[in-house]
Amino acid sequence: MTSRPSVLLTRRWPDAAEQTLATRYDRTTNPEDRTMPRQALAVALQAFDIVCPTITDRINATMIGSGQLRTQALCKTIGCVGSRPRTRLHTHFPLKA
Repeated sequence: MTSRPSVLLTRRWPDAAEQTLATRYDRTTNPEDRTMPRQALAVALQAFDIVCPTITDRINATMIGSGQLRTQALCKTIGCVGSRPRTRLHTHFPLKA
């Protein structure tokens, strides 16, 4: 059995969205629910398959070009529609081919 991809949410998402992600991915949420320091983001890029930053999280070319990158994509939030949440990761920055 293959392991599920790991995903980091740098801030809290709606509960329904987080629960749906937890069924598909090995989900981790930033427990402080605030902008992550650059050093923590650099570590996250080496530790998670997918990182879902917010606009306040500052990721730069040096962090991505470090050579120790595990993260395959940076993604943004999802859409929750009515009583049936639809959770999708929208990839905006694929980092590896």
